Amino acid sequence: MYSGTKKLILDYLMDETAYLKRKNRHHYSSAYIADKFVISRSLSSHYLNDLYKEGELIKVNERPVLYLHKDILRSRIRGKSLRSEYDTVEDLEELLHMGVSKFTNVIGSDYSLRSSIENIKKALHYPPHGLPIVLCGKPGSGKRFLSRQIYAYCQAEQLISENAEYTYISCDTIEEPELFTLLFGKNDEKSNETGILKNSKYEYIVFNSFRNAGKNIQNALADYIDEGSYFIINKGRQYGKTTTLSALEKYLKDDYIVLSLDFQEIGTEDFADASTFAKVFAGMIIETFEMADTGNKKEALIPLASIVANPDAGSLKELFSCLSKMCAKAFKPIVLMIDEADSASNNQVFIDFLAQLRSYYLSRDKKPIFHSVILAGVYDIKNLKLKLRPDAEHKYNSPWNIAAKFNIDMSFSVEQIASMLEEYENDRHTNMDVKNISKCIYAYTSGYPYLVSAICKILDEDIPEKTHFNSITEVWSERGIAEAVKSILSEQEPFFESMVRQLEEHPEMKKMLKAILFLGKKMSYNPDIPAISLAAMFGYITNAEGNIQIANRIFEMRLYNLFLAEEELSNAIYDRAQGNKSQFISNGKLNMDLVIEKFVQYYHDIYGKKDEKFLEEYGRKFFLLYLKPIINGSGNYYIEARTRNMKRTDIIIDYKGIQSIVELKIWHGQEYNRRGEDQLAEYLEYYHLERGYMLSFDFNKSKQTGMRQVIVGDKLLIEAVV
Repeated sequence: MYSGTKKLILDYLMDETAYLKRKNRHHYSSAYIADKFVISRSLSSHYLNDLYKEGELIKVNERPVLYLHKDILRSRIRGKSLRSEYDTVEDLEELLHMGVSKFTNVIGSDYSLRSSIENIKKALHYPPHGLPIVLCGKPGSGKRFLSRQIYAYCQAEQLISENAEYTYISCDTIEEPELFTLLFGKNDEKSNETGILKNSKYEYIVFNSFRNAGKNIQNALADYIDEGSYFIINKGRQYGKTTTLSALEKYLKDDYIVLSLDFQEIGTEDFADASTFAKVFAGMIIETFEMADTGNKKEALIPLASIVANPDAGSLKELFSCLSKMCAKAFKPIVLMIDEADSASNNQVFIDFLAQLRSYYLSRDKKPIFHSVILAGVYDIKNLKLKLRPDAEHKYNSPWNIAAKFNIDMSFSVEQIASMLEEYENDRHTNMDVKNISKCIYAYTSGYPYLVSAICKILDEDIPEKTHFNSITEVWSERGIAEAVKSILSEQEPFFESMVRQLEEHPEMKKMLKAILFLGKKMSYNPDIPAISLAAMFGYITNAEGNIQIANRIFEMRLYNLFLAEEELSNAIYDRAQGNKSQFISNGKLNMDLVIEKFVQYYHDIYGKKDEKFLEEYGRKFFLLYLKPIINGSGNYYIEARTRNMKRTDIIIDYKGIQSIVELKIWHGQEYNRRGEDQLAEYLEYYHLERGYMLSFDFNKSKQTGMRQVIVGDKLLIEAVV
């Protein structure tokens, strides 16, 4: 029926589909097939679409689009209906794995995911009705597939009835009013609908992208509260923890007595011993309780008042006995919130306090205690003892291992930034390109709330006063954002002072970040490594498909500036650039050709006799040290994370709104160099630039140093070798 390349492609997909694995999903794309059969992508797409229209293949509308062999899939689903199109691979996997009662089909169930699956099982069996589960992961990581496996497990373990439906609700695709009606029903003169939450047949419900279910993040948090959970909000500094607690307190106050404390109000002397702490804590509870809008305050507070009044009272045991009596007598369940909890965690008394709280929580059926406890801080609970003492045996003995996961993404997406900017635009009429500005802000911040707010605040309040912006529309532009970022990088802020302090207190974390930034080391993300766990907890790094990545571009630029500043005073090439920087600026523009030419000269003069190992490890650092005083005050630079590795680094330099791209690489022969030229030309096309620069570090004794010009397509490359 088929012949030539078209038949080869069909045969290939038949074999590949028989061994369908998520990690190999790119094997089914038009681009991969084009490379495999050495044909153009357009011809590959033509063959695949023909085979799809002829009923040989099914299509998965991801990016890129995937094509799989229909007959092979049909043989695996044993009579179930197979569609010709699916939205995601996960949708297809549900069909392929439906009815599996254990987790054996989950990749990593016996290894990397074993601990997570055991925690899922514990949560499902937790009395009386199990605990809610939050699955977090990047798009395509298999959350929906795992939710289907959990559903099958619940049926097998008789945790839900045999005919219970698997209910999947995508909050991305349903408007808030419709979603509310779907969940809670509608009861008015025209209708009396019952929502699925009140319908007994809906025993198992999966919410996809729940963060997009409108602006009611309090609702998601309240689900935890209603289950009587203890949970921890540990995020980096100024990530919105206090704002979240404030919103949550307002949301809960009608159904609960919310006691909101801030441990920054407690002095060091208040932790002198357990008795002193007990009296101070009891006093804070009394003061906060008296402000609450609830009845029988006086009766509920009598036990705690006795601790404050009695000079001989005040052990932690007495404190918790009185707290238990208070909770028993309270008119409504009590929720305890402690902001800046880790500000007190360098004291053993606080650790003992947490241990007591944990003990009462586990015995809450016998001894009344807080309905829910929320601790907010930078440090995760399991790492509190790192602040207390460095002994290895204390690092992981968490007094809070009963805490529920707080997995709500508190960072802003591009869409959420756009929503805020649209409100601003409706009020100020700047004529900004909201879509483009949102993407640009996200590119610098990755949605870190403090950084997003800082950029917008500078654009709104500071930059309009600068003379080189002629209109408010120019302010709200990519050039304006670059100016705001430059301001953030140059100002002393408590936010970044904290970063410097943490790096000094944790030298292994600092060493790791330096290796990533200057040596291009690619490191696997392993939260069991203390330096990685700490950097992630502070918000400095993220998990990017199993590898460590600096959390956002601004953090990366600030870290580069910090590490380079530590070496400026003792570095000869920095001194050369600093002493001659005026020669590189002509008519207010940066002469990049001269920058590269002089670097070759200075580098040869200063480091020409150094050994190869020294040069290979520090070549990039020396170029950045050389560049910094030249552009300081008028320009920025950042490293393109996608190309940073041991062999290649792309630096994007922005000087007064004009961009230049410099590719730094180690010389590995002519063939490797030609590929580098092609890659740089593609990169220049992406940035709409005509001219680019390649700087190669060649460690061959017979090398030829100097500069030359190379034409690649319509791009001019300035190549230099040192």
